[in-house]
This record gives sequence, structure tokens and C-alpha cells, in this order.
Amino acid sequence: MPGLVSKAFTVLPELREARNVYVWDGMEAARAFFTPDTCAHIAALYGAPPAIEYAELAAWVDASDASRKAPGPDVACGP
Repeated sequence: MPGLVSKAFTVLPELREARNVYVWDGMEAARAFFTPDTCAHIAALYGAPPAIEYAELAAWVDASDASRKAPGPDVACGP
């Protein structure tokens, strides 16, 4: 995926939804990826069309290092 910086995969089992956050190196790259064909492919794969929202990234914090592992399913996120 040209221009993709990172992607976070999320699952909301109680809603039977997946919500993913893509960070791109620019809005142009984001819009170039989510073409009508890509959205149709996603809809065919998962049985529902994707709901896509574009936003400007105000800040990005990366606190990762090689010794850390991805959090487990019991992690809560919020303000």
C-alpha cells in the first residue's frame, strides 16, 4: 500500500464490527487507496461496505520498542 505508515486493527465483538485506523503519509495516498473498486472488494469480502472517514492527524505518539509485545484483548482505550 503506497504511502501507508501504519494500520491499527480493532474489533468490537458486541457490535460485530471491525474498525481500522490507517495512517498515511498524506491525504492523497489515503484517497488513492480507497477507490470504488477497493471498497467493492471489501464489501464482497465482509458482506458490508466500508464506512470511510478522513481526518487530519494532529499528533502521533509511538511508544513502541523491540521488547514490547502487542496488548492483549483486555486493553481499554479512552480519553
